[in-house]
Amino acid sequence: MVTKVRFINERGFILNIGVKMEVKLACNIYVDFELVRAVFEPLGITNLQYVNSHATSYATGHFEGKQAGVKFGFPLSSFYEEARTLSKLSHESIPRCYTHGKLAIPNNEINYQAWTEKEKEKDRKQNVTNSKEISYLVLQHCPGTELDKNLKFETKQDKEKALDLFSKIIDVMTYLNSKNIVHGELYYEHILVNKNDIYLIDFSEHDEVLDEDYLMQDLPSRFGDLLQETLESDNLRTQRRSGPFWKLFAFAKEMTSTVDHTTRFENPAGYLKENLEKILLSAEQ
Repeated sequence: MVTKVRFINERGFILNIGVKMEVKLACNIYVDFELVRAVFEPLGITNLQYVNSHATSYATGHFEGKQAGVKFGFPLSSFYEEARTLSKLSHESIPRCYTHGKLAIPNNEINYQAWTEKEKEKDRKQNVTNSKEISYLVLQHCPGTELDKNLKFETKQDKEKALDLFSKIIDVMTYLNSKNIVHGELYYEHILVNKNDIYLIDFSEHDEVLDEDYLMQDLPSRFGDLLQETLESDNLRTQRRSGPFWKLFAFAKEMTSTVDHTTRFENPAGYLKENLEKILLSAEQ
């Protein structure tokens, strides 16, 4: 049986959102995964195993003796921008980009299916239907599960682990601030936890902001957004009976609703860590 890769698997799935554009594709495109394996092997990318994804497809494999993740899809500028950004970063919680580029795919190997003639015409103007290439990134493999699946607030050990994870997230956000970069999709799904390590993945959407002071002062608000969204995850539903959960939720709301750029912090990262430690490890808990 031939394994098919579905590049776009939801009608109207938002493929790329940014300051300059929003591209919605309403089609299905399939490429024979055996063909994908064949075109990647000359690059030294071997043992590819397909992993289901959304707007882009993802596979795991080996590259130069290392386990790697291979992200591939339409030849969009976001692939180049992600590779360019990752090449400037060096942090234990951010995947390295080993290589990137484009590969030619014979046109008759792509099966394009549009939902309507109107949508097909729109996609034709964006040169989607005529594409004979796929873009790819070869990344450091980052094993783990999503942040919300690794949080508990019941025992002291649970709360110490949660504090450690939150602190590492604040550290990587602070590092990105120092590089004038804002991760555009800072969601719990993009923070993978593997034992005591975290990985912030998917830099396909990001912004470069030259005002580092602005970024540092905005850190509590952005962390508050992430914390609130994480606590609202269905995977944390059973934790809602614990006191620390609701104190964390109130703190997240405070950060997102009352903290603005008229509030000045001497040390935003330290402020967040100090309050999280009080909430999670205070004697009354």
